[in-house]
Amino acid sequence: MRVAESAPEPRSVLLWAVLGLEAGDFRRVLDPHWRVVAVLGSSDLAVMTPLLLTVAHGLWALARGDVLRAKESFGSAVRRLPKAYRLPDPGDGCPRAALRPAPESDDVDDAVARLARLLWREQHGIDRLTIRVKEIEPADAFLEAIGQEATWTTHDIFFLAAVRDRRHTRFPVPTPRQRKALCERATVIVRLDRPNAGPVDLSSRVWRMAGGYEAWFAELIAYLGEAESPAPWRNARGAETVPVRPGCQRLWEHARGARGDRIAWT
Repeated sequence: MRVAESAPEPRSVLLWAVLGLEAGDFRRVLDPHWRVVAVLGSSDLAVMTPLLLTVAHGLWALARGDVLRAKESFGSAVRRLPKAYRLPDPGDGCPRAALRPAPESDDVDDAVARLARLLWREQHGIDRLTIRVKEIEPADAFLEAIGQEATWTTHDIFFLAAVRDRRHTRFPVPTPRQRKALCERATVIVRLDRPNAGPVDLSSRVWRMAGGYEAWFAELIAYLGEAESPAPWRNARGAETVPVRPGCQRLWEHARGARGDRIAWT
């Protein structure tokens, strides 16, 4: 199935953009073609465009592994939300989005509600990761980096579609499965809690001796296979109806399927 590159009619482009961002398709909003449609669209769309772009840039930063920049972008996006969807700044300069009930329609107000829930999802995920980093070793951060990368590349339909259509160089993310890029991702993760921490450096020799990417990925799949849900934030009250990004969902389903096969055949 081909992922459409062109946008729909202006009357529905706002919902089209928001649903795309919910799914992690930041390219949809950052694409220059979409910006032309936005300019020619309704006044509601014109008002929403800066917020949509800020969220899209935050998602792109996550896809690149730049969690700190993503956190800043999401904080900036929250400042653009109506007061009812904002929580006080917890002290790190990034106000948080409030988790409100799921929207019931597709009008402009509900588009804002969808974006607020998306921002809550991503901010809550970063906050949980920041807490977890306090308790893990660099090797665990490296494993986390592999999981992050997989959800934005090999298990993300939008990345795969962009590669197939040769559009992935417009808004690039690091080439999957590369040791150096994964070390850089892991370093950013560690610095969520320890800003002055040194780089996570897995030498090429250790990488090869450990079995390379395949061995690390197998470890990740074994770990995720024990998880009861595709995202830890799903346990939060009221989060049951918040959409899980498809890349996360697919990776978790792969891990759970592998676990089931292992139990059945060993």
